[in-house]
Amino acid sequence: RGDLVILSEGDRIPADGYLFSATNLMVDESLLTGESAPVRKQEATGEKTATPSPGGDDLPFVYSGTLVVQGRGFAEIIDTGAQTAIGQIGQALQGLQLENTLLQKEI
Repeated sequence: RGDLVILSEGDRIPADGYLFSATNLMVDESLLTGESAPVRKQEATGEKTATPSPGGDDLPFVYSGTLVVQGRGFAEIIDTGAQTAIGQIGQALQGLQLENTLLQKEI
């Protein structure tokens, strides 16, 4: 937390962050949202707020595991590991119970 990262086209974002500078920044968040179109990112203009859910244009947040497809930006890391958006998905998946398939039940 607190580290500064430089983001440019082709980079995989290492952790959730707060943008304090962005120039034509577009990020592919399909890993988190399922949307195929990249979203436009804007630098923050006010105080830091709680990290909103991924998706939607003009948010000043970037998310771990997503891909920069255009532009440049500078972000301060605010969440790492299990606290990131992708980490929360992983934690939710750990609680799932696997069920037997219909074929397994019949056998």
